[in-house]
Amino acid sequence: METNQNIRLAIEESIQFLESTPHLGMTHGECSRRKWDGAWWHMAALYEMGEVKLIPESAIVGAKYLLETQVWPTFIISADDHPTSESDKMKMDCCHCELAVYYMILMAYGCDLDKELPWIREWLLKHQLPDGGLNCDPEAYTHSKKSSIVSTLPPLEAILWHTDKFQYVK
Repeated sequence: METNQNIRLAIEESIQFLESTPHLGMTHGECSRRKWDGAWWHMAALYEMGEVKLIPESAIVGAKYLLETQVWPTFIISADDHPTSESDKMKMDCCHCELAVYYMILMAYGCDLDKELPWIREWLLKHQLPDGGLNCDPEAYTHSKKSSIVSTLPPLEAILWHTDKFQYVK
């Protein structure tokens, strides 16, 4: 009984955290996103608990805005992948696992990211390494060519659970 109460309290705290302040976005040119204890983390926890519909709409809107306007939509592997314009240089880079978790949260909430932000699905499919997985360490694409299970699982889940079509990008 105490465990259920603690879970309910944790859910309420996450909802209050997500409602209280804008944790997704840029502040004075610096990313205010805190990957491991910020909005992303609270949203992911609610999603994993099957409580994605409890995520405040403002957090969903903020996450979509972040992905639409503040993320550089290219995984930076080489110097050619870096943004060149000043406005694009202000954007943050993402890793495969983080991007896939956002994808799963937003798709489960009811967003159609394949229509609204098609570059995300394409990103997740095109970075497959020779061993079949992905790696959030760019050096894996130029040196070891070895995937990471931690980097591979969220994109795999995103593609398998939240899409009804399989399209390979080359």
